[in-house]
Amino acid sequence: MKMKLHSLTFLAISTAMLPLYAAAQESFDLLIKNGRIVDGTGTPWYEADVGIVDDRIARVGNLSEASAERIIDAAGLVVAPGFIDTDMTRDLPEENRNAMLTQVPLGRLGAGEDIANAVLFLASAGGAYITGETLHVNGGMVMD
Repeated sequence: MKMKLHSLTFLAISTAMLPLYAAAQESFDLLIKNGRIVDGTGTPWYEADVGIVDDRIARVGNLSEASAERIIDAAGLVVAPGFIDTDMTRDLPEENRNAMLTQVPLGRLGAGEDIANAVLFLASAGGAYITGETLHVNGGMVMD
């Protein structure tokens, strides 16, 4: 099932702690393709795909050869998931992880499902009349 997102800006926060991969023949539950990634490091956005497995972001990068149960085309849009519970954030020293959590009023890192649900809503008929907006999927974290 392939969906095309409407004209909007989709913003959560940062993929700074997710490695980039050029994956071949991988399979994901959800694949968000061709999005503009904002990683929160202050570097310019870059175009990449986001692969989600078991409600967690599994890969960010060139996933053009990958398959998925559901594919969302985010071409020309901004996808910026961040402070997401991944293997990398789980491997952080407890002090660093706790420091991140103090910045999120909900007191937890986001899950891939949190980002996917927002994107799916915006790609659905329910989000069809939403244009040019920034959706903050960040657990209440203040964004500058």
